Amino acid sequence: MSGNSGMDMLQESGWEELRKEARKIEGDLDFKLSSYAKLGARFSQGGYVDAGSPTAGSSRSWKSMEMEIQSLLEKLVDVNDAMSRCAASVAPTTSVTQKLARHRDILHEFTQIDDVIGQAQATRAVLGSQRALFGDVQGKVKLLGDKFPVIRGLIGSIRRKRSRDTLILSAVIAACTLFLIIYWLSK
Repeated sequence: MSGNSGMDMLQESGWEELRKEARKIEGDLDFKLSSYAKLGARFSQGGYVDAGSPTAGSSRSWKSMEMEIQSLLEKLVDVNDAMSRCAASVAPTTSVTQKLARHRDILHEFTQIDDVIGQAQATRAVLGSQRALFGDVQGKVKLLGDKFPVIRGLIGSIRRKRSRDTLILSAVIAACTLFLIIYWLSK
C-alpha cells in the first residue's frame, strides 16, 4: 500500500508541475496576444501597412510575434496531452477531471483565436491586393483623363451626378426621419 501511495504522490507532483507549466504558458499566451492586438492597433491607426513594405521592421515584428504565439500554442497542446496522460494514470477525481476540462477549454479558445488571426491575415492580404488594384485603375483613369479632355469632362459629369444623387438621397432620408419624428410626437 505504501508503494502505491508513493506512486500516487509522484504522479500527483507531476500533475501539479504540468498544471503550473500550463498556467504559465496560458499567461504567456495572454500577454503575447495582447501585444499582438496592440501591434495591430498601431498598424490600423497608422494606416494600412503592406506586408512587403519596409516600414520600421513592422513585417518582421509581426511575423516574429506570430511565430512566438504559434510556438506557445504547440507547447500548450503538448502540456495538455501530458496532463491527460497523467490524469489517466491515476484514479480520476472530480477535481482533476474539472481542472483538465478547464485547461482543454482554454486551449480550445486559444486555438480558435489562432484560427481567427489566420482568417484576418488572409483578409488583410486580399484587401491589400484589392487596394493596389484600385490604385492602379485610378491612376490609369487619371492618366486617360489628362490625355483626353473629353474623358475628363465625362468623369467630371459622373462626379457631379453622383454628388447630386447623394444630395437627393440625403434629403429624402432627412425628410422621412422628420416625418417619423413628427408622427411619433403626435401620438
